[in-house]
Amino acid sequence: MHADDKLTAYAAASQALAAAGLRQMASIEFEDQEVGLVAIEVDRSGACTVTLTNVDGVPIGGCSL
Repeated sequence: MHADDKLTAYAAASQALAAAGLRQMASIEFEDQEVGLVAIEVDRSGACTVTLTNVDGVPIGGCSL
């Protein structure tokens, strides 16, 4: 396998794993009937901010990691 192919496969696997983790986190948050949206922001520095909003778009909670 060529080095570029390995990098592409690694990037695809990393994205799939990240998406699965985000879906799991969202499913846990959606157990609360008030939560209408889970927004996750990741900065270049690695800081992560999670914002929970209700169905009207009003922030109702969140955290920073």
